[in-house]
Amino acid sequence: MRYFIKLILLILLVILVCNLFVYKKAHASRIIGLARVIDGDTIEINNEKIRLACIDTPESNYKGKTQYCLDNETECGNLAKETLETMIGTDEVVCEYDKRDIYGRILGICQKYNFFYYYEYFGTYNYALLEQGYAWYYNGGKDCKKYEPAFLEAQKEGYGLFDSEIGGFKEPKQWRKTRSND
Repeated sequence: MRYFIKLILLILLVILVCNLFVYKKAHASRIIGLARVIDGDTIEINNEKIRLACIDTPESNYKGKTQYCLDNETECGNLAKETLETMIGTDEVVCEYDKRDIYGRILGICQKYNFFYYYEYFGTYNYALLEQGYAWYYNGGKDCKKYEPAFLEAQKEGYGLFDSEIGGFKEPKQWRKTRSND
């Protein structure tokens, strides 16, 4: 029986060491905690605002305005925000990051946290929002390139906000430019 307990402890130790040291990543830092969704691509954890990297979602509140889809009836910004809220639920979230944007927000790749957590881009909220058609692909560098196919597929197949009844949505960056004088 003692041998069995020692074996189990050794296995757990090996898993922990692999999780902490062997799996190397480009990201230098991480933040973990319960998230509050601010917008479809922005959350807050431990009083830190985190902008989901590589994506741009329609605006739920930009200078007091909500971004509508091309059908001019569907509030795309609120749908993107609600989708992220549903994805996160009450789970703890972990975000990996190595830089901040010009507004001081962390630019993070975020996903559900668990003890045996390890980073996989297709398991992130960033990727899921693109894949389900609730975000626009934003090329923020070489780490973002792997997200583009999910966006193109969602657009082509009419997923989420690209559904034919909704008609898609204007690129959020372009939409914000039209609101710069509001």
